[in-house]
Amino acid sequence: MGDSNAPSLTAIMARRLAHALRTPVGVVDGVLSELGRSDAIVTDPTLDSFATLGRRSLRQLLEVATRLDWVARSERVASEAVMALSWPEVLQRAVEDRTQGRRERERKRLTLVIADDVGQGRGHREPAERSVFELVDNALRHAATLVEVIADVDGPWLRVRVADDGPGLPHADATVFGPPQGSGPRLGIGLWLVDHLAKAMQGNVVVDRTGPGGTVMCLRVPLMADPVEHASAQ
Repeated sequence: MGDSNAPSLTAIMARRLAHALRTPVGVVDGVLSELGRSDAIVTDPTLDSFATLGRRSLRQLLEVATRLDWVARSERVASEAVMALSWPEVLQRAVEDRTQGRRERERKRLTLVIADDVGQGRGHREPAERSVFELVDNALRHAATLVEVIADVDGPWLRVRVADDGPGLPHADATVFGPPQGSGPRLGIGLWLVDHLAKAMQGNVVVDRTGPGGTVMCLRVPLMADPVEHASAQ
């Protein structure tokens, strides 16, 4: 009989692809760093433009590699030990610290409101942080000017709502969180990853509402996670 804890082919390929991406990215990053210290880039606007484009492309490749790593890890989250944590610190890091680069590049406003009753808890710190980050990152890409994040307590759950003022989703059914499809410039694995991580943490993520005025995503995870006794969010 096979090992039920063995990684799936998807997880194995995701991790190997992430590693394969990072090796050449590191080389190109070194070349661009040397170019940035060259006198030629100061006197040649075209060369400077190419270097800027190269750095932006490297950043996108590193984002892909990181998401592929998380795809591989998502299968193990349910079996990972939970830990004591501060939910406000998790939210602060996910929302404000990790999204700073995108906020500056896209010139979007981002607000974070944490209710007074959100405090200490127990859970999967890194997966929770990644899930919130992915929702906020997605909202920043589609917002016109503003993304609002509101965290509060809903019974035994931490509820995090991420709202943007973008054009809304073309559809709001379960396929929003389905596997990546199509051949556009984005891989489309962010929301799919959030769904997998939320379920692994015994929570869920849903589209609260969407339309011309924007979209609201809602993530719920247990405030005090217990891998054995805690029920899944419905």
